[in-house]
Amino acid sequence: MHIRKTIFAAFVSGMMISSLAAAAQTGGLQSLVTDRADVLKPATEETLLKQLQQEEKESGVKIYVLTVKTFDQKEIDQLVEGAGKIPISKGKKGGSVLLVASPGSKKIKIVVSDELEGRLTNDLCTQLIKSEIVPSLKKGDYDTGLRAGVNALQKALKGNYVSRD
Repeated sequence: MHIRKTIFAAFVSGMMISSLAAAAQTGGLQSLVTDRADVLKPATEETLLKQLQQEEKESGVKIYVLTVKTFDQKEIDQLVEGAGKIPISKGKKGGSVLLVASPGSKKIKIVVSDELEGRLTNDLCTQLIKSEIVPSLKKGDYDTGLRAGVNALQKALKGNYVSRD
């Protein structure tokens, strides 16, 4: 597996699909929305969860949202490499996206599985982060920023994303 990094976004090859599902089932990610930094309102978590469950149902793509107090590359690598081979989507186009935000480290990452690299390119994810997520996060509004990021990811997956810039 190799990782290509940019300022804000990273794309992961290899076992991304099975490892994110394994991490989710073994406690690494408790849900499609995991707020370890405690920056999201419960209503936002619930709204995002329903939205992401609907996306998975419709497209077969799992989008995970994770907040952590401080960004720990080892923790992210463990989620990506995972300990299992549980497929996320059988018989669908599938793929996985992990959106990670860290208020303490002031970092944002998007990790994309191989199946989605053509639709969610490095440049597109970097632009999405800068245009959609960062403005709200600079104000401390993680609810708005992460909702905007998820909405933009969903549009990008459908080929309908247009940057605000």
